[in-house]
Order: sequence, then structure tokens, then C-alpha cells
Amino acid sequence: MPNANIMNVNDIMAGTGGSAYLEIADERYCLFNIQKYKAQVDLTKKERGLLGKSGRVNYVTGWKGTFTATVDFNTSIYTRMMQVYKDTGEFPRFKMFVTNENFSGSTGRQEVILSDCLLDSTVIAMLDTESDGLSMDISGTFDDFDLSEGFTEMPNYRVS
Repeated sequence: MPNANIMNVNDIMAGTGGSAYLEIADERYCLFNIQKYKAQVDLTKKERGLLGKSGRVNYVTGWKGTFTATVDFNTSIYTRMMQVYKDTGEFPRFKMFVTNENFSGSTGRQEVILSDCLLDSTVIAMLDTESDGLSMDISGTFDDFDLSEGFTEMPNYRVS
């Protein structure tokens, strides 16, 4: 059983194997212009003393969801969101659907849905005569998420 705990090379996830969609007010947009995307959850922790322990203990008190992306500068959707806020005082919340897919390995796909997303900022106009293509960074927060579909567990991943 010397090779039982070796990962199959086909289970390495390709960064291009996936899709992303943005949904605002029941309208869905394909984000095929994403170059990079990352959503993460950071835990909020507290520290305190506990009887019977010589060190301090940590415990989780909450979490915060954030996302970052680099996108091609070829859509006005983010500018429209800013204009809605400018004109009405209400910033449109949106959902993001992000899927990773492994076509050749055993892990399959994972889909995460981020809800109640808000942008931190966005570029509304841009020029660059030295660029091969215009891109911009966006970031924001989300208040909820759902793992609607998870990866299939790799063979021999669980050892006990």
C-alpha cells in the first residue's frame, strides 16, 4: 500500500475550469471577463483566560466574508451600480455564483453562492495608452454564502 496516499495529478484544479455569474434584481450576468477571483471568510475571534488552563484560549465569535477580483474593463455593470446609488441613495445588493470544475479528475465540481454582496469601490472610467488590455480590481463584502455543491472526496483522502 505504498501509493495509497498519493494524489492523482488529474485532481489538481485548473484555474480556468469554472464559471462565475452575478445576479442583480433577478437579472443574471455571465462574468466571463474575470481574470482572477477569490472569496474568503475570516473568523472573528476572542481570547480569554479559562480556569484550569495556564494559557489563554481562543473562541470564534463571528465571521466576515470578502471577495476580490481582477476583471477586464469591458462592462458597465459596476458603474451602473454606482450610478443607482448616486441617484437613489440605495446601493444594489447582488449575488455571485462561483463554480470550480475539474473535468479530468475525481473531484468533480464545487459551487458557492455569495449573497448580499456589496462593492467596496469600482473604476468608472479608464484610459491607458501603454496597456495591452484594460483591467481593474474590484473588491467587496458578502453577508451570507451557501455551498450548494461540494467537491467529491478524492480516493484515499480520508485515512481514518
